[in-house]
Amino acid sequence: MAANLQIGRVGLDTDLEHPFQIVRQAGGNGLSMTIRGHIKETGTLAEALAIRDQLVAQVRSESNPGLVAVVCAVDSTVDGFYVLESANVDASSRNASLISTGFFPYSVNLQAVDTPVFTSGLTGGVLPNDHSVSSGNPFVAPPVGATSFSPDLSLLSRSGEDGTVETYLAVDESDVPVFSVSPGNYLAGACSIYIGSPSYMVAGADSMKDDPANWTISNTLVRVVAGTSGRFTTGMHDGTSWESSMEWRLEEGGAAIGAWDHIVPLRYTPEYAGVRLIQNRAGTSQGRRTLDISVRRGSRFVNFFYTTTSSATLKVRRQTTDAATAVSPWGVRDSSNDAGGNRWVLGTLSTKTNDLTNGGISKTAAVDFDFFIGYEAGGSGAQAGDQATNLGDQYIHHLSERVVPMVRSGVGL
Repeated sequence: MAANLQIGRVGLDTDLEHPFQIVRQAGGNGLSMTIRGHIKETGTLAEALAIRDQLVAQVRSESNPGLVAVVCAVDSTVDGFYVLESANVDASSRNASLISTGFFPYSVNLQAVDTPVFTSGLTGGVLPNDHSVSSGNPFVAPPVGATSFSPDLSLLSRSGEDGTVETYLAVDESDVPVFSVSPGNYLAGACSIYIGSPSYMVAGADSMKDDPANWTISNTLVRVVAGTSGRFTTGMHDGTSWESSMEWRLEEGGAAIGAWDHIVPLRYTPEYAGVRLIQNRAGTSQGRRTLDISVRRGSRFVNFFYTTTSSATLKVRRQTTDAATAVSPWGVRDSSNDAGGNRWVLGTLSTKTNDLTNGGISKTAAVDFDFFIGYEAGGSGAQAGDQATNLGDQYIHHLSERVVPMVRSGVGL
């Protein structure tokens, strides 16, 4: 959405009014800025509270680098990249805060980061697996609209909610990708987490929201959405709309696992988003189940890791019967194109048993189970790089990515 003022993720799904004061200062640490304004004239009180939470969650801390892009409709000279050093939001009775649509004075302090150039630090390799696979096809993707990407790698264009996501394949851990991006495009194609009802974007991993029945995690190409009774639904974007909605269930010892009790963000950056779902085991004060869900920018699949405290046969399958075809050696895919012309793909690093009738895979005598769910965009006509075997290669050779600005002076991250 077009924002009056965007501070990091504030302004993407909410509307922050024009500020009433912008103070720019120069000192020994470079340029700094204070912005003051009011959270007001929102559609609902829930939106006002969401803006408050988004501002505070992005402040620099031990777990959060605090890097934000600032875009201001009334003063484009402040557009740039900053570290959000502090944010203060006042809720008081004299301002009628917490009533109707709310009225919250706020003040944020920012330290300028003097570059539009970013670099990706990469670590990773072929994940240990039970399939004797020793090579894969790792990838990296900058924001939509990024320019001057290097090194020169094989390019795969994928259509998503924010436009064309350029995904670069055959990356090596020794590569140091570099790209330039404008503040307005910094979060285009980014990974995102939504929690709550009504649903608003989480802005930082320190978010206090805990609503395990209402959440979405997305990278604008694929997404996974909370379902009922512990189930979840995946979907993909074709550049025009979300489609190919597929509901999945987890089973332990042949029984569906049931609803989750908590959700916790794990790591949250534009290039990566991860959450953990937690379930207390019924009838006992000991033990729990967890499901970690994560997605990287540029990926056509979502990563999952399920754990439990008692060994059992663990299974993931379509909620409704859906015939599958085996993909050697790691999983299965949809046997036919769906209504959107796509096919789902399901795989694991582990020794597994295929369920070709229901569309699933299982792992016996286990306390943990990794798997991924993705899509062949275009189904039987998917482009090279989006085919089922390609997704398996991209999953098996995992990269961890950390994007940071190439700072000449001022604030380092």
